Amino acid sequence: MQAEFWNERFGRTEFVYGKAANAFLQQVLPTIKGKTLLLPGEGEGRNAVWAATQQWQVTAFDQSTAGRAKCQQLADEFNVSVDYIISSAEDFKSETKYDAVGLFYLHLPSNLRRTFHNKIWENLVSGGHLILEGFNPNQLNYTSGGPKDATMLFDLETLKHDFPLAVFSIAEQIETILDEGPFHQGKAAVTRILAIKP
Repeated sequence: MQAEFWNERFGRTEFVYGKAANAFLQQVLPTIKGKTLLLPGEGEGRNAVWAATQQWQVTAFDQSTAGRAKCQQLADEFNVSVDYIISSAEDFKSETKYDAVGLFYLHLPSNLRRTFHNKIWENLVSGGHLILEGFNPNQLNYTSGGPKDATMLFDLETLKHDFPLAVFSIAEQIETILDEGPFHQGKAAVTRILAIKP
């Protein structure tokens, strides 16, 4: 989806995916050693700001200027800073290596997804962690959010194919109850991974 769509969505007064960080991120980030975190497709900044309160140095990017403004608002509220870059997933380029990368509900067309996943994998240090949560194809049975195009959803086999060198410490497909603002509410079918780059 283009920047105009996300600028319209994030331009609302409310935080459309809530202010609280993703529950899986809150569960696993404290178990990871490191100090630098990259958050692609970060939207309104809920994950970035929470991670910054946990003393992580956070770089985030999204194509939405409205999302960046909301992130700055939230960062000011919690008295932290986030380095937030305006970029699409396709255009993002960085030579920096991060201790962790977090991908949360970043659903791309299938022809772009694997290329992007390969690129993000290269942004991890050896020994770095990839944290990912997104909708799997069973989400089409639910109304709690996500694209209605099955090719933009992913199961574990898809992610294992995308990240062939990853060592998985968590790899699961589950049903959960989302409570993340008005656009992520109710029963959901998600895929979660925590993986280490050898």
